[in-house]
Amino acid sequence: MPVPRISAACESVALFFSLVLAFGCLLAPLARSQEDVPAEKPVAEGEAAVILQESQAVDALASIIETISTVETDLKKASAAAAQKGIPDTEKQRLEGEVADFNAKLEKLRADFAAIASGVAPGDAPGSGGTEKLDLGEEFNDLLLPIIAELKEATRQPREVEQLRSDLRDAEHRFEIVSNGLENVNAMIGKAGKNADLVTSLRKERDRWAALAKEAEGQVKVIRFQLDEVNRRKRSFIDTATEGTKTFFRTRGKNLLLTFLTFGVVFAGLRLLYRYLLRVSPWHRGEKRPFHARLIDIVYNIFSLVGAFVAAILVLYATGDWVLLGLSLILLFGLLLAAKNGLPKYYQQARLILNLGEVREGERIVYEGVPYAVKSLGLFSTLQNKALQGGIVRIPVGMLVGQISRHPDPDELWFPSHVNDWVRLSDGTTGKVLRQTPEFVQLVLLGGSRKSYLTPDFLALVPENLSGGFRLRTTFGIDYAHQADCTGAIPETLWKEITRELLSTIDREQLHSLKVEFASAGASSLDFDVIADLSGDCASKTDQLGRLLQRACVNSCNTHGWVIPFTQITLHQAAATK
Repeated sequence: MPVPRISAACESVALFFSLVLAFGCLLAPLARSQEDVPAEKPVAEGEAAVILQESQAVDALASIIETISTVETDLKKASAAAAQKGIPDTEKQRLEGEVADFNAKLEKLRADFAAIASGVAPGDAPGSGGTEKLDLGEEFNDLLLPIIAELKEATRQPREVEQLRSDLRDAEHRFEIVSNGLENVNAMIGKAGKNADLVTSLRKERDRWAALAKEAEGQVKVIRFQLDEVNRRKRSFIDTATEGTKTFFRTRGKNLLLTFLTFGVVFAGLRLLYRYLLRVSPWHRGEKRPFHARLIDIVYNIFSLVGAFVAAILVLYATGDWVLLGLSLILLFGLLLAAKNGLPKYYQQARLILNLGEVREGERIVYEGVPYAVKSLGLFSTLQNKALQGGIVRIPVGMLVGQISRHPDPDELWFPSHVNDWVRLSDGTTGKVLRQTPEFVQLVLLGGSRKSYLTPDFLALVPENLSGGFRLRTTFGIDYAHQADCTGAIPETLWKEITRELLSTIDREQLHSLKVEFASAGASSLDFDVIADLSGDCASKTDQLGRLLQRACVNSCNTHGWVIPFTQITLHQAAATK
């Protein structure tokens, strides 16, 4: 194993993580929240800073002592008052509540005094009671509280307007009811006549309803004034959006930008480091990667994503932006839930990447109707067919789930043709292959026209490759009058004259063989098979040579007086019965 290369790779990893830590340290001061953070003091001023801090601590301790003394005095008074006899139970309960509040304040003040004096946090001090019991519901509420507060603040103005409108509707409805009541009381006074007692009572009731009407009218005026004030202060949507955008980029926009920047830099850096490790790693440079190298690839890919996300979270933590941090944690929680539902799919993909699945590296697979060799398996797998132009296909490993590969034979055919080969398809098309790619096969037909097929469709037409040699076969019939010579003289004569015709068009080496044989005694003719085996160099002349065979046979018949029959149909008509 090349130890220098591995040590160099380890040094590169250590250097990269040092740079990442340095990058995070540089971002943290820049990403401080909306406040102006004072610059760090020079080392020479460190002693003055310590003295200032100690002076502030002494002042704080003195203030706590004074507060403790005041609370103790109030506690004594409340305790003495609560200890008196003969006081009502309600008063006694109130005083006991005050005593409990004063005791809690004293305990808090004394804990603060001990923490400032000792420099130890109250929760870390001996005898502090240890850790509190974790309440998931309360912790979740604490996480959501800043987010909800931000949403409430963002919608404060429209909610305030809607609340005032609702209050105005209620106040107007109440004023309407009270006004109707006042009118009814006045009407009853008019109907009371001379009943003095009734009139007196109704007038008192009228005064009460009049006061209610005045109160309701005043409430309507106040709410209308408040609503007019809110609408007067209300800015246009463009102003609000502009100000909101400025505020966002001045505060959280900066934090969000730094977060995305950190995520991108860390993720890209880890990926670049991974590419470098692939070049220097002895496990990845071979034709076949061992299992532990594949396992390292999976772990590293997961680590790249998780590491970049953790770096982004740390930036939000350094800026103190709890809202974005909470949203990020909620997003992470949602991603984990989604990943749980996709675990079976990820498990299948992991098996493929580890070369333990149904598809293996180096084997043959048929993908979208075209055979390929599995070149490599990873998050993006590589398939290759060297017989195709641009025959390297890079696809996500998930698209190979459910596929099956097999070990290929060394002499196995990967595609039925090559560029410049002449092929004949089952649809009757004959042409020369101009180009063949994983998507299309284009043929040049005789005359120069071009015809394109989808590669799977091309294969479905069972192409016959003529460039390696091909056979032309035709059937020719003569009359039964020549039956005596049909198995001897006629085939020999036909062979000589067809050969002469062929050699006038093609070279001798291009004619591999020619056979003229008696085939069958047909219904109206004696049939001969003419079979010519030709070189692939003649593939462009297949149609021409097929016509030449028929022409040579007709010329021989004309020369030797052989009759070419035609189909005869004899009609027999029965005699009519009388």
